Amino acid sequence: MNNIQNNHPSELETAKFISMVAHPPVISIPTFIILNYFLAGPDQFIVPTLISIIFGALIPISTSLILIKKCTPIWT
Repeated sequence: MNNIQNNHPSELETAKFISMVAHPPVISIPTFIILNYFLAGPDQFIVPTLISIIFGALIPISTSLILIKKCTPIWT
């Protein structure tokens, strides 16, 4: 990993950016909104979309943040 950081810092920054943008909860929120809008209709898509966002994005993100905050990595 040090070799990559030292020799190719721009590639590392590009990889970090792609990792951040392609994070599943970031992609799932607009996907759920679009799918629920077209499948449930414009007047009934709010509740399924909120349920999808809660279980597809908010719970995974909050679980990850809690585990990151409480747990220390074993490799340090």
